[in-house]
Amino acid sequence: MKPLLIALAIAFAGVVVTFSAISALSVPKEFAGAASSMFLGAFPYVHKQLDRQSKRPIAAFSKQKVVDLEGFVLPGAVVFWYGFFLALAATQVPPGIAGLLVGLVGNEQSGTIRIVMICVIPVELLFGYLVARWMGVRSGKKGVWLVLAAFTLVITIEHLSRPYLLSSEDRASLGATSSSIAWLQWIGGLIVWNLIALMAFLRGRKIQLRRYADYLLKKVTPETRLAILSLLREEVAAKSLKTGDALPNGTSHASSSPA
Repeated sequence: MKPLLIALAIAFAGVVVTFSAISALSVPKEFAGAASSMFLGAFPYVHKQLDRQSKRPIAAFSKQKVVDLEGFVLPGAVVFWYGFFLALAATQVPPGIAGLLVGLVGNEQSGTIRIVMICVIPVELLFGYLVARWMGVRSGKKGVWLVLAAFTLVITIEHLSRPYLLSSEDRASLGATSSSIAWLQWIGGLIVWNLIALMAFLRGRKIQLRRYADYLLKKVTPETRLAILSLLREEVAAKSLKTGDALPNGTSHASSSPA
């Protein structure tokens, strides 16, 4: 737990310091927010390095140890904070970069800003989907609650920070000046993001065993990997012959018998 707390402190400090330093240079707040949010993506790396040097490191992070499927699942706190920081970066970085590009081009008309922000939404959703899918792969039985909590917190923070990061003109162009519209956008964002997160989480659950197999195969040499896959193929082929599903060449056992 100590490495996680230290990593959290480093991440928050990095965001605050980066945002303050860039804002002091009279850089638009949208770019300062995007640049500081990029630091959030380094949180998993920082935590892994700190954890590997701790007295009780997480076995799944070790390059020498090999864990079983139960050990492949990360602690709930780690899954939550990884998902939270990565999802927060997914919602903050693309719009910030888009806003910077609009400013550099010099076309800050309300229609242009609205179109650019709409075009960025699929990128945000894609990154968010990948984060939630990862959470489905590396979380335990209570993982679904971790996903919902992480994305609910992310969307809430994103909407609370919008008035501060965007100018009044930009907020007007995006239709977020009135409190009623802001509330509707928050509720709509919660529904859309959590639905996508749930679908991605379920997808992660389905491929969890496959990801664990990938984890095991990465622990061995390429030659050993090929040997394991060859043995696996032979075992699958033998089972298929017994059940009459398929032969090693892909043809069914029933169709191969003489008429």
